[in-house]
Amino acid sequence: MDDDDNQFLSYIKLQWNRADVDRSGSLEHAEVVNLLRKMNITISRQGIADKIQEFDVDDSGELEFKEFHEFIRKFFLDRRDITNIIATEMRPLRQARQREQYQDSTPAQQAVLIDVFD
Repeated sequence: MDDDDNQFLSYIKLQWNRADVDRSGSLEHAEVVNLLRKMNITISRQGIADKIQEFDVDDSGELEFKEFHEFIRKFFLDRRDITNIIATEMRPLRQARQREQYQDSTPAQQAVLIDVFD
């Protein structure tokens, strides 16, 4: 997995954690709608329902993370502008990881990282 893939996965995990407000481990239709709006992805509610059905491998009516990851990749594959947004948004995280690798981060900085990715 190259750096762009790692950045993308980190970004998607961050968005996932923000969207799964009920902490159920899956995103229901309303959570997906709200997340896509926040990510500035324009698609009709019916379009979202169709995509959920397409990527919902276990037919639960919701998207688990692996299903969501594939779902969201479809929207980003050919969009360079999205790649640039992800790179910009993930820059502070990369810097924090570098500090952590050199053990220069404070416990408070580490706690923020843990909260973001838990």
